[in-house]
Amino acid sequence: MTRHLESYRYEILHGDDADFVAYQRKSGDGWQTISTWMIPDPTDQ
Repeated sequence: MTRHLESYRYEILHGDDADFVAYQRKSGDGWQTISTWMIPDPTDQ
């Protein structure tokens, strides 16, 4: 049997004023956030 293991993932986090995308890598004790991008809420202009 062949197993495909994901070593990275993108997670979307929702906030009141903006949303965030987090790039995470798998480590020995779980997921480690490497980078985060903010997506501003366009209705706040």
